[in-house]
Amino acid sequence: MIMSDRTSKITERPILGVLVLILSSIFYQNAACATYLQIPGVVHIHTTFSSGAHDMAEIVEMAKEVGVEALVFTDHDRVVMEYGVFPLRKIVRKRVEHPSVLQRGVENYLGAIEDLNRAQDDVVAIPGVQSSPFYYWTGNPFKEGLTAHDYRKEILVVGMTDPADYEKLPVLHNGLAWDFSRARSPAFLSALALFVFGAWMVLRGRRKKTWTVLAVAALLAMLECHPFSASGFDPYHGDMGTAPYEEFIEFVRQRGALTFWSHPESSYSAQGRKMGPITLVTPPYSEDLIRVPEYTGFAALYGDSTTAEAPGMQWDVALTQFRFGERKKPVWTIAEADFHGQGQSDPLGRYLTVFLAEEKSQGAILTAMAEGRMYSVMKQGEAKPVLEDFRIADASAGGSAISGQTLEYRSFPEIRGKLSVSDGARHKLQLKIVKNGKVFRELEGDTPFEFAVFDDNPSYDTNFYRLEARIEKIGRILSNPVFAVKKAAN
Repeated sequence: MIMSDRTSKITERPILGVLVLILSSIFYQNAACATYLQIPGVVHIHTTFSSGAHDMAEIVEMAKEVGVEALVFTDHDRVVMEYGVFPLRKIVRKRVEHPSVLQRGVENYLGAIEDLNRAQDDVVAIPGVQSSPFYYWTGNPFKEGLTAHDYRKEILVVGMTDPADYEKLPVLHNGLAWDFSRARSPAFLSALALFVFGAWMVLRGRRKKTWTVLAVAALLAMLECHPFSASGFDPYHGDMGTAPYEEFIEFVRQRGALTFWSHPESSYSAQGRKMGPITLVTPPYSEDLIRVPEYTGFAALYGDSTTAEAPGMQWDVALTQFRFGERKKPVWTIAEADFHGQGQSDPLGRYLTVFLAEEKSQGAILTAMAEGRMYSVMKQGEAKPVLEDFRIADASAGGSAISGQTLEYRSFPEIRGKLSVSDGARHKLQLKIVKNGKVFRELEGDTPFEFAVFDDNPSYDTNFYRLEARIEKIGRILSNPVFAVKKAAN
C-alpha cells in the first residue's frame, strides 16, 4: 500500500508539484542503486566465558538456523562484589567473584572470536563485554540491610580489541593500573615517607619498638590507600552521580570502541532483590541518557516495558541536545537480547539490530553501529518486520540521507519509506513519523506499506526525523534518526 500527501501539494501548486514528483521519482530510482546491505544481528550475548549456557560455536549454529548474520558477544568483563571493614577495607575484606572474561583470560576470549570468524563466514562475530563500572554500599555488614546500589547499572562495550585495554577498564576491583594514581598519590606518598623513615630509624637502633609499630602502621596505610587502581572510585562513599560512568565511557571512547547503555529501564532489581546476605537495588536510569555525554547509544527494545524511546522522552531530549549543539554526537538505539541460552531467555533472534553496512564484515558493521546506520526490531513470532527503506530526500537538490546521516536540503524534506514482513503476507501496520521529538504523521495500512510525506514547514534550520512502527501480531520496528539541515542560499 502506498500513502502520500503529494496530492494536496499538486492541487495547490500544480506545476511545482509535478516537477517535484518527477524529480523525486528519478532521484529515488537512482538512490535505490546505492543501498546498503541489511545485516540482521543480535547484540548482547553471554557465553560460557561468563553466565551463558552455550559456547560461541554453538551460538553461531543457532544464529544460522534463525537467519542471524552478526553476533555481538558481550560476556561480563568482571563479576566481583567486595566489602571491606573500616579502616582496613582493602586488607580485611570479603570478596565474591564469578566467571568472567577477565577471570578466564581476555586473550582467550578475543582469540575465540577471531577463530570463529576465520572458521566460517556465515555469521560475523564481534567482541564486546557487559560492564558494571560502579556500585556503592549502604547498611551494616554485621546486621540486616547491607545493600549494593546500582550494581546493575550496566554498559555494553563493543569493538575493543586490545587485551590490555580490558585489563585497565575503569571498573571497581579491576586490579592495578596507573591511570588514576595522581588523585590518591599524596596520602600514599605520605605513608611511604613515614614507612621509609620508620624503617631507617629501626635499622639505626633508635626506639625500635616505637618505630617498628609506626613503620607497620605506615605499611598498612600504604596498602590501604595505594593509588594504583583501575577505577578512580570505591564503593564506600555513597552515590557518585554520573562521574564513574563518564570516566568509563571516556576511557572506552579514547580507545576507539563504542558504549551502549544496557537495559536502562530494567525492573530486575528496581524494588530490591535479595542475593544471599545482601540486597541489590538498581532503579531505572533512563535520565542518564540526558545527563551523560559522549556515549554511543542505548538499548531501546529489550525484554522490559520501555518509554525512553517514546516521542518527547529521554532519547528525543538527547537528540535535541545534539541538534542545538549541546551534545557533540547523536545518540543511537539498538535492540538488546541479553541472551543466556535456550530456555533461559528470549529465543535468539527475537530482538534484532539490523545493520546497514557496506559489506558483511566486522569493520563495516562496527562502522554502521558508530554512525547510527541500523534499526531495531522486536519479533513476536517467526515472521520478521522489515524496514526496507527509510530516508529523507530533497528532490530539487537531488540528494537523500538514511538513518545516521544528514541531508542538506533546499526546498522541502520528503520522508520516504517502505515496510514489509518477511513472510510476504498482508499485516495491519501503524506507523508514527517523529519529528524533533513530536509525532509528525500517523499512518495506517497493510504491509507491504510504502509512504512518501512532505514536510513543508521544517520549523528549524536543523531537524531530525525517525519512525516507529507496530505490525499486528508480528512485532515492532524502531529506526534511528535522519537529520535534515537547511542549505544556505548562495
